[in-house]
Amino acid sequence: MRLFTSYPVHHLPVVEEERVVGMLSSSDVAKLKFFLPPPGTARDALLKERWHVRKIMRSPALTVAEHESAQRAAEIMATSGIHALPVVNSKAHLIGIVTTTDIMQGCLDPLPSKPANAPDAADELRMRALMEVVSAAKRYLNAGQDERLHASLQKALDRVDLLHGSGLKTDVLGLGS
Repeated sequence: MRLFTSYPVHHLPVVEEERVVGMLSSSDVAKLKFFLPPPGTARDALLKERWHVRKIMRSPALTVAEHESAQRAAEIMATSGIHALPVVNSKAHLIGIVTTTDIMQGCLDPLPSKPANAPDAADELRMRALMEVVSAAKRYLNAGQDERLHASLQKALDRVDLLHGSGLKTDVLGLGS
């Protein structure tokens, strides 16, 4: 509880012997308030005696490998109804976390500008990569997640459609919506 109130994070990976064994979210911890006595000695004793992280974490933790795409991460989150994925290296050691906010930020960031000598194929690859992220984000939206997150992501998707103009829609490459 102290970590969630002291730092601007909403998800904490639980690691045992360098491997991710679970995930704990601020909402998991917030639900405890319905089962606990008011703050004080009785509450502290109950927390120490009965409510260990292992009891309330989500386990096993789903993970994504560092070389996998943002689209794959978004697909895992959307189909599993989660908002954060631990990122692991080839030894399955935790190296970071990717969140739905990270995916949305990726949708908002502009594409790198085209170098003067870059071939058109490179532009097509960039566009395909962006469309994959947008497609994954749309699938996430349709998975029934948080309403504020839906609204924010929908605005980002609408901006992408507008930025590409001339009738180009985010599913123009046949990636679905």
